[in-house]
Amino acid sequence: ELRTTAMDPASADLHFRGFSREYRKGGRYGPHWFEYEEVSTEPRWLPLEGTFTRFGDVQPLLLEPDDRYVVMGPGDEATIAFDARQLPSLPPGWRRDFLLYSVGWVKDADLNTATGNTVYPLPFHDMSPVRAGRSVSRRRSPPELPERLQHEAPKDPNGPLGRSSRIASGSDRSLFFAP
Repeated sequence: ELRTTAMDPASADLHFRGFSREYRKGGRYGPHWFEYEEVSTEPRWLPLEGTFTRFGDVQPLLLEPDDRYVVMGPGDEATIAFDARQLPSLPPGWRRDFLLYSVGWVKDADLNTATGNTVYPLPFHDMSPVRAGRSVSRRRSPPELPERLQHEAPKDPNGPLGRSSRIASGSDRSLFFAP
């Protein structure tokens, strides 16, 4: 018998952490692994241009699979906690496994990545598949969300990795910025 219990995050905090030490497991040609406890704050990549979600509480952005999400930069970490007291008791002899289901996109700053030097263009759910490095949208632009441009933080050239700016947190899940 299998029982599934869905949980929303109790909290989620976005902050700058740095970069875990990377190594090859199994030798020179083994897969890349990371040692979480060994951290460097020295940049490993060039900074991305664009606007990122402001550090702090981002839990409201994680509740729905919508077009508002956390925009993280290199070295950022989101610490997400769940309240296990919400879970039902287990029958005798059972054990609990966890699966984290997420909806989102990843974009790296590789030289072979189209527009890899910027967070833009930001993806959205109604985009068509990417073809030849360009996205052909079923819609002409991302959804109209007036709050996307609200709460922009002042530009801080001295911030972590020289970020362009961060967007302020808010209770209306408006931590999203689109050009």
